[in-house]
Amino acid sequence: MDPLVNTQTHDPFSDALRADLRAAAGPVQDCSAFIAEAAGRGRTRLRRQRRTRWGVGALAAVLLTGGAVGGAHLMDPAPLALSVAGPALGQSDPAPTPLKTGQGGDVEVDPSVTAAVADTIGTVVEAHLPGYSAGSSVEGWRSPSKTTLIWKATSTATSPAVTLGIDVSRNATPKDLTGLDVICEDAVSCSQQTLADGSVLTVGTMRTLVQLGSMPEPARPVQPFAALYFPDGRTISVDGSIAAPDIPVDSVYPKDSAVTTATLQAIVTDPKLQALTIPAPQ
Repeated sequence: MDPLVNTQTHDPFSDALRADLRAAAGPVQDCSAFIAEAAGRGRTRLRRQRRTRWGVGALAAVLLTGGAVGGAHLMDPAPLALSVAGPALGQSDPAPTPLKTGQGGDVEVDPSVTAAVADTIGTVVEAHLPGYSAGSSVEGWRSPSKTTLIWKATSTATSPAVTLGIDVSRNATPKDLTGLDVICEDAVSCSQQTLADGSVLTVGTMRTLVQLGSMPEPARPVQPFAALYFPDGRTISVDGSIAAPDIPVDSVYPKDSAVTTATLQAIVTDPKLQALTIPAPQ
């Protein structure tokens, strides 16, 4: 039986409407199948809607949870990003120049330290012997027992020329100053005194001898010297000598030289020279 036909009414208007509906929808052979299909589509749509709602709810929960955690982290202070600038691409720090080693195993003092010592010595020399430090040279060496820095400058203002030599040294162990009187034994003139800080000042003149085999050559000129010995093992010694390497045997130290015992004593006791920092032995 046609489900769209109402057997209890025969209203012409209703009949016409049913006819139009049948024409628009087409024939329906199985009403039960039609209803089952429609119901199945409805259930499928309902399940999709439920899954969609569940997915949206779960995503919202995750976002809320993440927001809470993220919010907690937002309260934490952000760590400072520390970076260390390295050399530019393709560049590297220059390798330090290796220190020289002497024949006896002595090691060169760091040139930067030697240069600083040279500047101080030059300042002291200029204060007592103006113009004398021109053309000076300096070198420093360290051994297991001693560190020594040697400064030299030569003045041609006299004939023969005179070289001023200054040695600043530091022993590995404190120095016993009780036996320093032996220094004066070979001197032409010599005086010693103990200063207020416990250092011993020695000033005088001394002949230089050149050994030839077992027999010494005739005495070289009498030359001035001064030295200051400290209980902690430091020593400052200064001397003047004729500069020429092949001086005649009868050469005499020039009397008009400004390098005298008085000048050398003033240099060796200068506070700037005494305040020098000398590297420890190896």
